[in-house]
Amino acid sequence: MKRYLILTLMVCGLLFSCKPDPETNPDSTPTPKPTPDSIPTPGEGEIDVLIPTISDVTVADITSSTAVFSAEVLSDGGAEVTQRGFYWTCTLEPDAECTIKEEVGSGLGNYEYEITDLESDRTYYVWAYAVNSAGQVDSDVVSFTTLKNEDDNGNEEESIYEAIDLGLPSGIKWASFNVGAIALEEYGDHFAWGELTTKEDYQSSNCVTNDKEIADISGNPEYDVAAASWGDGWRMPTVAEMNELLTECEWTWYDDFKKGVSGYKVESKTNDNFIFLPTSGFCVGTDTFDEGRYGYYWTSTPYEDNANTAAYYMDFNVNVGLIDWGLRRNGFAVRPVKD
Repeated sequence: MKRYLILTLMVCGLLFSCKPDPETNPDSTPTPKPTPDSIPTPGEGEIDVLIPTISDVTVADITSSTAVFSAEVLSDGGAEVTQRGFYWTCTLEPDAECTIKEEVGSGLGNYEYEITDLESDRTYYVWAYAVNSAGQVDSDVVSFTTLKNEDDNGNEEESIYEAIDLGLPSGIKWASFNVGAIALEEYGDHFAWGELTTKEDYQSSNCVTNDKEIADISGNPEYDVAAASWGDGWRMPTVAEMNELLTECEWTWYDDFKKGVSGYKVESKTNDNFIFLPTSGFCVGTDTFDEGRYGYYWTSTPYEDNANTAAYYMDFNVNVGLIDWGLRRNGFAVRPVKD
């Protein structure tokens, strides 16, 4: 029994004699408990990302219908600028439908955009914007007023129609507004199919092409009002060209595009160009119907199943645009094209 007690005491002595002494063995000093001041703050050491810094807008080369906007992204705020561009509007009312956003690339540096189809002698408002992962920054709003359309004698001058390249596969260009209009938001005149003038009463009995077998009239100045009144290569679109416009462009409905006029902004899929097709309505007899609700536009192509009295047209409302056929007596709008 004594032998076991002695052995036990010897083992305990060895164990206690091997425990490191903190005062004589610096490597054995216990790690101190962290104090509140020594605990790292979450995210400490990370770089804060700020919104970009952007200059004010400069507006130059102002005409009666165009202007050039320019701005500069001065700093990216520590993150890539993924989008930049301009907003422009005809009013500072919140959520105005005439407010347009134009994206112009990304990154640092200068950028510009030429805006077209503005209304003459009207005040517009524009501001620049830039976006990164921290958010969007907007510049201050700048206003400008387009010039009046005036001739050399200071008299107000009618707008000149433009050939708008929408990047279509056929290569044809569309007019900036309807026959009889002087601005893109105007309805223009209504014409019976194949007739060159407007009239007060649209009837089959006074339709000059009714009950006549006539081939496609596009470019024929005897029946094509665009060719006869505008000349210079302008003509009515064929049904195939009207269908191309429907299928190869982006169509966006506006309840109030300009001056309270509704219709479709028809935008190219390959460039920044567009045309606007207002809800021009139609005429039958002595009445005009559906102005502000529907657009009706003639093509130059006779309807083959009723070739003597009907022709193809395009119509649309807020929900749909399609090709249909109608009696030639109807008074529809005409939007010319040019090769």
